[in-house]
Amino acid sequence: MISKRLKTIAKFLGDKKILADVGCDHGYLIIEGFLNYNLKKAYAIDNKEKPLENCINNISKYDFKDQVEFLLSDGLEKLTDYVDVIVFAGMGGQLIIDLIEKDFHKLNDARLIIQANRNIYDVRKYLTELGYLIYDEEIVQEDGKFYEIVVFEKTDEAVIYNQNELFFGPILLEKKDATLKKKLKKDLDVLENIPYKTKEIEEKINLVKENLW
Repeated sequence: MISKRLKTIAKFLGDKKILADVGCDHGYLIIEGFLNYNLKKAYAIDNKEKPLENCINNISKYDFKDQVEFLLSDGLEKLTDYVDVIVFAGMGGQLIIDLIEKDFHKLNDARLIIQANRNIYDVRKYLTELGYLIYDEEIVQEDGKFYEIVVFEKTDEAVIYNQNELFFGPILLEKKDATLKKKLKKDLDVLENIPYKTKEIEEKINLVKENLW
């Protein structure tokens, strides 16, 4: 069964037709995209052979298998065709930034759907400075963990986000998202229970408190 995290990512595919799934793992996102959304073509990308084999085995059971190409690739390195939506999920924020930077010219005007396991602030800052708009966001809780999913769209308009928005997400803050509130309370509890607090920890505590409602 597909996870809540991947279901949420799939929802943001919207009406996009050609997906590059970087870090495709078992291929469940691609399967969801073909079964319940508008996908016509997908590129399953992983830099490890075993996950790619798992993905091939799972997708081979479906009629749309011939519409999926499998790439053993470091990010978008071996992608040569146009895509209109790219997913980077289940990896660290700095790795996502490195992969984007390495093949930035391949992004074109594709929607970017990002779920970073850490350092999402860095990803928001990096992409918005490159002219991306934060189009939508959602945070989900699953198996005791919180996952922030952020959707970026290229824009010609100048969009400036403040530090709070980059840390916690402008749309999540605007929506006063209940799951974000739970995450902030948990983060605050962890931070306040650190016995010897550095200046950096104190600043983080104040930042979380400022954004709790």
